[in-house]
Amino acid sequence: SAYNIVVQNICSELYLYDIKQDLALAHARDLEDMSAIHSSYTRIIHATNLEQLASCDIIILAFRKENLKELSSRLVELQNNITELKDIVLSLKHANFKGKYIVATNPNDTITYYTQILSSLPKNHVFGSGTNLDSSRLKKILAKDLDLNPKDITAYMIGEHGDSQFSALSTASVLGQNLLTFCDKMGKKLDIENIEKAVVNEGYFIYKR
Repeated sequence: SAYNIVVQNICSELYLYDIKQDLALAHARDLEDMSAIHSSYTRIIHATNLEQLASCDIIILAFRKENLKELSSRLVELQNNITELKDIVLSLKHANFKGKYIVATNPNDTITYYTQILSSLPKNHVFGSGTNLDSSRLKKILAKDLDLNPKDITAYMIGEHGDSQFSALSTASVLGQNLLTFCDKMGKKLDIENIEKAVVNEGYFIYKR
């Protein structure tokens, strides 16, 4: 996210904060090196405390307290991340942050809900990434099954970002054609249940590595 923000000149200033100060500083310096190559106008700032973020228009929450190798469900992540969330959001509330949150931390829907409650900000100030990444994974898996480019496919995972999400394949399309109709014409049969499981499990596979 930080890389894309800098390359696309989305904002004039980008603050990087991490409880591991050396890590945030390293990322900031790395982005500075990269921004020179891309002629970016974004000023990159290493924040040393949360209060420095209070004047930001948007804060992206993308933290996790630690990597749980035995992670078996999103609720395990909730137990792990909720304390950290309270510390962050309440500190920013005390610093009078009035901007918007974009939440990437898991379990995404639950963390997004608690961010809004803890911050006391209007609901239209707190957004979760939801199943956006899952939809991208669905397109990738379908593209492999059909030997196509993911850009040729429009398809979405819906519901909660977690084990209960499911695909809306009845509304999916390939090159403007209904996906299921396309598969019938091509003599392809999709194993929808296994595709949905593969989408859900992809996140766990990546997380545990």
